[in-house]
Amino acid sequence: MPRLRLLGIGYLLLEFATFIALGVLLGWGWAFVLFLAGIPIGAVVIRYAIRRADALAVMGGLAFMIPGLWSDLLGLALALPFTQRRLRGRMDAWAQSKVVAMRFPGYQGDVVQGVVIHEEATWTQEPPPTDQGPPGMPGRPSIGD
Repeated sequence: MPRLRLLGIGYLLLEFATFIALGVLLGWGWAFVLFLAGIPIGAVVIRYAIRRADALAVMGGLAFMIPGLWSDLLGLALALPFTQRRLRGRMDAWAQSKVVAMRFPGYQGDVVQGVVIHEEATWTQEPPPTDQGPPGMPGRPSIGD
């Protein structure tokens, strides 16, 4: 958990330093526009990515929607098809390594050690009568009867 906090704080400091540098270089108004321009771009990317059922592009759209220049660059890398091919291969390999590493206690091949209890359903009393329609219908007494 401390590593994740350090990454988060480092990311925020990087975005803040980039904003300051852009503000000094381009002016504060343009820096503000650049930082917020990714939000509508991300919404458009997500809309088209959902239609294509492309999970990486959806993640790219979400990264675009996070205000900041570095998150926009990550979103661009996730949304472009030629970078997706490289990333998809690496992400698949990473996911496979995580799935193989998961082990369940007591799991040995196709047999899970344990006890199976089969319970038979038995009626100890008579089942409830079947409903014959709402009150007032033929075959069922009215409420006032």
